[in-house]
Amino acid sequence: MTIANCKKLLLLAALPAMMLASCSKEEPGGNDADSRIPAAFTAVVQSTALPPHTNTGGSSPATRTALGPDGNTVWTAGDVVSISMLTPGGTLPDDLVPGSANVLHNVNPEDGALTPADGTPMYYPQNTAVDIIAWHTSKAPDDNYILTLNTTDQTTVEKQLALDPLYSKFEGVPRGNNLVVLVFHHLMSKVKFDITLGLGLSGGTLTDVRLAGFPEEGSFDMRDGSVNKALITDKPVRALKSGVAADGTDASYTALLIPQEANSTPRTIVVTVNGKEYTGTLPATDAYAANTMYTYPVSVRETGVEVGMPTTDVPWTEGELPTVTLDGKIFRIIRNADDLKRFADDVNNGQQNLNAIQTADIDLGGIDNWKPIGMQYSSDLRPFTGIYNGNGFTISNLKISNMQKGSAAGLFGMTDGDALLTGIHLRKVEIISGKAINVGTLVGFNGSASTVSLCSAQGKINTSEHDPNVGGLAGFNNGTITRCRTDVEIIADRIRLFGQRSAGAGGITGRNFGGLLFACHAIGSVTMEVNTSEGNSIYAGGIAGYNSNDSGSTIYCCIAEGDVSVTSETEDINIYAGGLVGCHYGHYGGLLNSCYASGTATASTIEAKVGAIVGFMSGDNVDCCYGAGVGGKGTSNCGNTARLICNINPGKGEILQLMSRSYSAPGTITCYDPDATPAYGIDTYSSGDVKSSDFWLAGDGTWPVLYFTRKTLK
Repeated sequence: MTIANCKKLLLLAALPAMMLASCSKEEPGGNDADSRIPAAFTAVVQSTALPPHTNTGGSSPATRTALGPDGNTVWTAGDVVSISMLTPGGTLPDDLVPGSANVLHNVNPEDGALTPADGTPMYYPQNTAVDIIAWHTSKAPDDNYILTLNTTDQTTVEKQLALDPLYSKFEGVPRGNNLVVLVFHHLMSKVKFDITLGLGLSGGTLTDVRLAGFPEEGSFDMRDGSVNKALITDKPVRALKSGVAADGTDASYTALLIPQEANSTPRTIVVTVNGKEYTGTLPATDAYAANTMYTYPVSVRETGVEVGMPTTDVPWTEGELPTVTLDGKIFRIIRNADDLKRFADDVNNGQQNLNAIQTADIDLGGIDNWKPIGMQYSSDLRPFTGIYNGNGFTISNLKISNMQKGSAAGLFGMTDGDALLTGIHLRKVEIISGKAINVGTLVGFNGSASTVSLCSAQGKINTSEHDPNVGGLAGFNNGTITRCRTDVEIIADRIRLFGQRSAGAGGITGRNFGGLLFACHAIGSVTMEVNTSEGNSIYAGGIAGYNSNDSGSTIYCCIAEGDVSVTSETEDINIYAGGLVGCHYGHYGGLLNSCYASGTATASTIEAKVGAIVGFMSGDNVDCCYGAGVGGKGTSNCGNTARLICNINPGKGEILQLMSRSYSAPGTITCYDPDATPAYGIDTYSSGDVKSSDFWLAGDGTWPVLYFTRKTLK
């Protein structure tokens, strides 16, 4: 169920200007050497389209002159950048700062840091800002700053990369001890042809791609990065075959072109298959802009070559995922299953603080055993600590069938730190796991200070033969889960516990230990079947199996609709089953307030603790809760009271009246602003003044509903 009024973020807004880190006030001092301030630089390459001389962006990490093992381009040892410093609004060479003309800087391949090749830094002039012009080329410009390139032979990686000059201009750099981020863009245009061999040629050998009607030779004025001239001859441009073809194609070829306007000159592509040439036509109306990649679908048949319309939303380095900057944070754009799988791999390989925003519905049906994002294995903890914004789109057909023992299972395995999962809507989830200890559709283990908000899940979990914590959203919660909804059938069967062990299952989380569950709604049933030794404990609840006595363990403003059932082959075990919570400890501050359950809780043994609200509670701190399940008291160890009501036939307004009694719950509450970014404007803060009456609506008059999207701004 998509949360109402959750507005999708506008991703086509212009990227904000690249900032200088912590711009400081100008230092006092005269012109002596001790008062001079050296300039420090780092370099990134903008992989999306930018107009010339634009100082914006930085959407991709440093990319450049060689293909890495993943197919991306990277800086390599020996890369050199030429930097010139000009007076504001000046031009090369007339307005150079003395001693700052074409100063060579070596590039650190690890982080893009630039250091002077001769060891002498560039110094800022006194009391004035400067403009910076920089470039990287394999061939040096002439004395007039003109760089001339011949594009005809691009048949090897080295030849093509030699045709890829990078250029950066940064205006108005203030004097100060700040790292200057030089954002480079490609001066050339790039075309890619994803080729499929069709009727009569399927399975053939493709050996060559040539382009005609494009400039053979061109030049750039490196003073401003503009095209100086372009010369079209009868010589073709020979393209480079990519190491990996695009999915569903037979081969991919790329070529770098001099940027050009649309014209009437015929442009053709010649593809050689099995030694025979096949020719097709490209639109003469296509313009080719600098720093932009055009991807053409191409079909080759015995009758000729058919060229489709190009796309321009593919980044220059096609192995690189596109990104967008929102509120100063870089978010990787997740468009499909491949993007999500790549994101998961990068997080699990060490980039734990990556941020991502989803821009389309995603089907994971092609992946039989999803590897969770953020690993939690007993010997290898790599929790996700970034932001994932599902942006209101769905992720369907998540399947997990085989997990390592002691691990966490879900779309995300483990979160920690200030991780934020928001706007994620899972559909048709199927998790079958006998080894994972913490199992949830969205996250196995939601760590301390991590937040899950405005998410939903639908599907089925079936786990067995271990001592699990199983939840419709999170297996184990030590953080914050707010404004979430689940319709997940949970079956924990053939559970075997040895020693003093326990297992818990709940519609939202199996175990809430020091965490907050706020404004959540669970619909699915919870079923546990146990075969275990005597003395062990089983916890099952419509919201949570177990709510600990930790002072931060709060369940507030929640609804549980599903039935809860526990059966056991062993009589002498501890079974706790409740419409809301199986077992609640309130001695040291655990809270359960302003919640109601409409499902029925049952257990197979006579000694089981079963209740329509709570199976068993130790201490108090359960208040303003309602149970409408058949056959149970409010809780198993206390009778009905004015504030703990059990009634299988509630009257109009009866539940809402109880839910709306003024009560303040401490804890970390998410505020909500649907017009803000990133992540639906979610913010977290500690509050002791959140009233239940603010978060309930009348619904159908009998069964109140939650006000999921209420703004709770500070």
